[in-house]
Amino acid sequence: MLSNMVQMIVCWALASYTFYYSRKRKQEGKIGAKWYLGVTILLVLGGIEAWIF
Repeated sequence: MLSNMVQMIVCWALASYTFYYSRKRKQEGKIGAKWYLGVTILLVLGGIEAWIF
């Protein structure tokens, strides 16, 4: 139970950071912003998986 909470918190914290970083790269016009959005989606799904199970 505790490990699931830790996984959820870590996944969502990393997701928020990668989302912020992808927005920053997109505003700067740099390549690779879509890759960071993909990682964000995977991290959010990992947090949801930890929350449900």
